[in-house]
Amino acid sequence: MAMAASETAIVLSTAFALLCTIYVAVSPFFPKPKQAAWILSTVASGTMTASSLPFVKDYLEGGLANVDERVRFAAAINRVFQAYLAADLVVGAFFYRSQINLLTGWVHHLVYIGICEFAIGAGWGYIFGLSAVMELPTFVLGLGTLFPHLRSDNLFALTFFATRISFHVVLIFTYFLAANRPQGSLAPALILTSVFPLHAMWFLGCIKGFIRRSNQRKATTAKHPLTPDVHLDSRSLARHTTTAPIVPPWDVTLRLRRLRARVGRWVWTGAPVTWVRDAGVGRWVSVRRPIRPRAMARRMSQGLVNALPSKEAMMDFVGWGS
Repeated sequence: MAMAASETAIVLSTAFALLCTIYVAVSPFFPKPKQAAWILSTVASGTMTASSLPFVKDYLEGGLANVDERVRFAAAINRVFQAYLAADLVVGAFFYRSQINLLTGWVHHLVYIGICEFAIGAGWGYIFGLSAVMELPTFVLGLGTLFPHLRSDNLFALTFFATRISFHVVLIFTYFLAANRPQGSLAPALILTSVFPLHAMWFLGCIKGFIRRSNQRKATTAKHPLTPDVHLDSRSLARHTTTAPIVPPWDVTLRLRRLRARVGRWVWTGAPVTWVRDAGVGRWVSVRRPIRPRAMARRMSQGLVNALPSKEAMMDFVGWGS
């Protein structure tokens, strides 16, 4: 038996109000806009995944023919999902507008509101209830966004491929078969086919993310080739973690460098002569006049010449002067 209009209004309004209340109560714990945008999505995807379990159980036990329609329950699931889509747009327009883009936000939500309404009107709510298991990867991703320590890219990729790719493709081919068409209509198969490219695009983005992170890890490993499970002894570890050459303490060159450094420190700090830095030549020099042999020889010869009598004095001494 289908839901009455009054029941539909109650389910929609209650679900919408409850989702808005949850956001108001929980959002202070997630101040980042990206996390805030995932609060309602995580709650709704978890609810839809749990609600799909009875339909999935029927399907696994006997295929589509064994799936119980559960008309009222299936209609309620569709209404709750509609309430989530509307709440996400309304709340997002006020609190995380930057996180809602045109395609995956407004277009996606409005289209799915229409799909749910069409499914309820045609009596195919159970098809949407079975397909709601595809919300499992959204729940995994939402938990990882809200609680980063729970994030698992591998689990997300696995659940996404299992539900939104593999199971989705199976449902498409199954509903294209004449024996499985509800009321002989191709509409479910066509709707599932039209939605699949969006899922494929998201999965392609997931794969590109894996490749990008793998390349980043390889680049990091190339820069830092040392890994924690090699070179277990501390001496070998020190040799590989430093870029400076490791010189043994008995190396003669090292001992000479150390000796020259000690002499240089003594000359600078303990020598009796004041030392200054000669910036022009870039070396340490003394303020005393340096010893220059050639200049000294010239000064000594000049002094000797100055000590001898002049030519005129010698001529006067021998009587040859004028």
